[in-house]
Amino acid sequence: MPELTSCAASSTGTPQSQQAPDLFSDFTDWCSNNRVSDALSSAIVSFRQKRDVNRKLHRYVAARLGLNRTEGKAWLETTQKYYLHRLADGEAYPPLRHHIVESDVIEDLWKTKLEDEPLKEPRQDRRPLHRLQPERLQLMIAEDEDAILIDADDGSIIAVVMRGVTGPDCEKEFLGWATAAIKDGILGRRSIRRDDPGMMVQSGYTPGSRHKPLFNWVRNLVEPNQCSPEFLASSDYAASCLLAVCWNICCARLPAEVMDDWVKFLQDNKIPVLDAGVAMVGTRGDYTIQFGDESVTFHDAELAPGTALLNWNYARFGYQFFHIFRGTKDVCRAIHFECPPHTYAIQWITERTHGTPYGGHFYIASYGVRILNTTDTLIAWRPKDFHGTSLAAFSPYTVLAPEDPHPSGPSPPYAQSGVCLTASQRMGNIKARYLRSFKAKQAQGARVGNTRFRKRWTAEDEAAEEAAKEFVEQMVAGIMEAIE
Repeated sequence: MPELTSCAASSTGTPQSQQAPDLFSDFTDWCSNNRVSDALSSAIVSFRQKRDVNRKLHRYVAARLGLNRTEGKAWLETTQKYYLHRLADGEAYPPLRHHIVESDVIEDLWKTKLEDEPLKEPRQDRRPLHRLQPERLQLMIAEDEDAILIDADDGSIIAVVMRGVTGPDCEKEFLGWATAAIKDGILGRRSIRRDDPGMMVQSGYTPGSRHKPLFNWVRNLVEPNQCSPEFLASSDYAASCLLAVCWNICCARLPAEVMDDWVKFLQDNKIPVLDAGVAMVGTRGDYTIQFGDESVTFHDAELAPGTALLNWNYARFGYQFFHIFRGTKDVCRAIHFECPPHTYAIQWITERTHGTPYGGHFYIASYGVRILNTTDTLIAWRPKDFHGTSLAAFSPYTVLAPEDPHPSGPSPPYAQSGVCLTASQRMGNIKARYLRSFKAKQAQGARVGNTRFRKRWTAEDEAAEEAAKEFVEQMVAGIMEAIE
């Protein structure tokens, strides 16, 4: 097979934007070379000391999160590679259209919910439970094992499994903030698959519903007034920043075969970046994360693709479906798989509170592979392969961040949170329609500005700006009065 190369070594990156003149640096340099007041000289010294500390912190955080693009090739060379033969569709394991359970405890928790209660989506079929038989698997990836799975017949990458993405001891320094950003991004939003266990919430831009296509920032509030505009703007901004970290980690460390596919899809379809809904122009910007007690901003960095998913305790029974044998009785009538407009999807688990026996693991049934999920695990895989997540040991009646855990679930309650980079099959087509309409309005004289990446402006921001202006006016008035 061809040599694996990291995305950082490929030529698909976005060119650096042209930097504006740094007038403040010119001013501080001039002050250093000329006689100024002691107060100003002291302030400049203090500024430079803080600047140097921030630069060291920035480099430290970039190294801890694996954002250094020179390290990707070394990781690929040292990671264990497995060569697997694809199973025939009828032999895929775990079997199609089944919920996967890994213990009697998990089966007892979910049996009533999945077998007896009415479905929220009447068009969906009820899916039976299947007790896992580990001996039928071809491969199991352990909790502490990095791996690259390769098709033994054509040499293509099946999946990439990366453990400890952000390095040791990052659970409190970074992953706590990441998980909080996911939970805030889910709160008050509608899950896109209502009959599946857990929550899967779309973040970013959407092509709209099939009966009413509309390219816009997703509108998925369960109750319009449940969350304040300030909370929604802040949570969208935090989710966009978290996904920007995920995207840059992927660009730095995943194979070029995976990331070049994504870059081509984004460029061909002119998909915008995840910009918290402010409709910015361009693909680069500044994003801010929380690392320990410090806020760290990465400047002029690549931002994430403009559509993604936030997950909490989500379990998919296996596979999306496409009827190719309609009307035939002697074969399976629903052979299904996901067909996104890109080859690979990427999932990053930022939190998992319980160990292996509690379920919630990832399967690639086309190759009989089980991947044990752990905190800080990143998985890139092909959605067209049969795949799914097993049910976990938590009560289906447990709500997000429960105050009173259901007595039949574990204590403390089970939680598994993460983000997923994937896009709708309709995204490119609807975006093309939007661009045609946009250019027509431009031709009619509509003004188009270049909005920077930031949190959406809300009434709270306007009030804060007015208060700041009033404070400055009072301060200036006091100074003028003192001078007079």
